[in-house]
Amino acid sequence: MSIRSTLYIILFVSIISYNTSLESIHPDLTVIVVVDQCAYNYFDIIRPYVTDGLFKLLNNGVIYTRAYMPHGVPTTGPGHATLSTGTWPSEHGIVSNSWFKGQGVRISCDIDNAAYAATFKPNGTTYAQGKSCSNLMVDTLSDQFYLRYAQSKPLAISVKGRASVMCAGKMGIGVWFDERTGTFTTSRAYTPTLPTWIRQFNNSITQTVGSYVWKPTYAENHAAYKNTNSDYTWTSYKKLIGTQITAADISRKPRDILLATPYATQLTLDCAYAAIVDRYKIKSKDPLLVWICISTLDKTGHAYGPESKESLDVLYQLDRQLGEFMGKVEKLIPAPNTLYVLTADHGICPIPEQMRQKGYPAYRVDKHALIKDLTRLATTEFALEKPIIKSNKVQFYIDQKSIETLKKRGALDDFYQRCIEVIQAYPGIKKVWTYSELMHISSKPTLREQWLIHQLFKDRSGQLIAQTYPYSFISSYDKGTSHTMPYDYDTHIPLILYWPGQLQHTYINSNVTVLQLAPTLARLMGCASPSCAQAHLLPGIFQNTSL
Repeated sequence: MSIRSTLYIILFVSIISYNTSLESIHPDLTVIVVVDQCAYNYFDIIRPYVTDGLFKLLNNGVIYTRAYMPHGVPTTGPGHATLSTGTWPSEHGIVSNSWFKGQGVRISCDIDNAAYAATFKPNGTTYAQGKSCSNLMVDTLSDQFYLRYAQSKPLAISVKGRASVMCAGKMGIGVWFDERTGTFTTSRAYTPTLPTWIRQFNNSITQTVGSYVWKPTYAENHAAYKNTNSDYTWTSYKKLIGTQITAADISRKPRDILLATPYATQLTLDCAYAAIVDRYKIKSKDPLLVWICISTLDKTGHAYGPESKESLDVLYQLDRQLGEFMGKVEKLIPAPNTLYVLTADHGICPIPEQMRQKGYPAYRVDKHALIKDLTRLATTEFALEKPIIKSNKVQFYIDQKSIETLKKRGALDDFYQRCIEVIQAYPGIKKVWTYSELMHISSKPTLREQWLIHQLFKDRSGQLIAQTYPYSFISSYDKGTSHTMPYDYDTHIPLILYWPGQLQHTYINSNVTVLQLAPTLARLMGCASPSCAQAHLLPGIFQNTSL
């Protein structure tokens, strides 16, 4: 046998042994970092300039270059629910951050007014309104983890309640930021009292609006910010990077402005670290699962768009902040015992007006004008009395009373058809379907139409569903941007697994979806997959991904 043949055999055996070991070795700590609104193409821009936490993941992890959030209407609630359940919104039920029912009543995906879900105030008493994942129709990775490791409740920490509860599931502990008080909280759905560690962490929060200065990672003329847009004409906020933040910078909520800065990232990571420290005081032999849902980029991206200094600097600062977090965690748990995952819930569309300046046919469809036109149609052509028509992203809802009236007249189909004509007359609208038409589409649906179909859920989706052309969206805001369509900029997201000593650094260039993440992590952590998980395991992790 030649030396070359011998080396091939040794390499083959080592690879098999390496991957087979993952069946019996499980991480002591799994940290899943979900960066809200982090489109994959950000990494093409920032990679030459990161030096710490993101640098470590990008240069040592298993990197999926073609990972997708397969949603027709990519938003925060559905994205986090899909990550945690491994299935479509048509199964888990979270079709959007909110939806409408009956006479136009808005249902927020994370709001639960039952007494058992009341949210805690800082002093341990509760608000009348609460949060839970009661609208989530299936179990999650966190639920299965707790069923396997009953001494270790998973944690999900975020500024946003909907991100937290969708990842915590029913058996984890969701922790989120209460903008009314500037502190973190949870609800009775997860724990009977406000945990001591949360109280202690809240007491350490000292930052206030008016004392924070957004110091950029690099000088503003540095190459790290090349090709960013310095025109703030179409942004929701004025320039904040390099300035002191004051309450006068925003008129809606006093803490909103801080949550759009790197301070919010640091606060979330610090809270997660406090939770980990508290958990390891127990000295349980069971492993720990922690979701860290970073919301900063979403708030910054909506306001400034993806081509801004602000959005890029949020990621440069995340690089440093994540590196510091990983360093502190390593002092508690050796690096080879910790599995890190980095991914996102969706991407982001460039600001349409800025795209039009570049020559693209991009449109901001005025939601208020559209609803006004549909309401006029309902009252004048169909003589409906006080119709209630609502819009959420690309879905349109008609109140139940009007639907029953039109059914009795035999005019419902005609009404829907006229509504479709009105909506499609707006520049930027590509196609509109009724719920039934989309569910039973006659021709073979395109991939993006399939994703829209997989986001339909009876009594939660609208009666009419639209699709816009690229770089166009329906909005009630005249500035900033959004993420509402199944195009690459909204659905192509990062996916990186980093486990020192267990997973070899490699690039996987085949198409994958994040539906594959939950069952893959379940296998790595030694627990069962969520019951409705749809997909095979991610390639490149185990020797036989069909197992």
